[in-house]
Amino acid sequence: MNTQSSQQNEAALHAVDYWQVIKNRYGIILLTLFLVLMTAAVITYVMPKKYDSEAQIEVRSKSGGMSPFGDRMREASGANRTSAQFFGTEFQKITSSNSLSKVAEKLDLVTRWG
Repeated sequence: MNTQSSQQNEAALHAVDYWQVIKNRYGIILLTLFLVLMTAAVITYVMPKKYDSEAQIEVRSKSGGMSPFGDRMREASGANRTSAQFFGTEFQKITSSNSLSKVAEKLDLVTRWG
């Protein structure tokens, strides 16, 4: 029991010693913090600018498909039907952040809905 209380007193003394050192070096600590922040600001200002971009490319076939009956029977043979990927591609185009931001800007949704 006595050793536990002496350890607590010793820990409290160490904490007081640390606090005293911090209090005595308060100016140096603030000066160091200020110099680090100013150095980071100058380096950030001097660094060359870097830009990032993103592009999406949609590849479409030139013809709707080949028909065994020629151009006259293309619709009857089903060559003009859309592929299964068409609707997925169109859905991704509609729900892209670029399209949605243009719609929100055009309809002024920010002021209407907050």
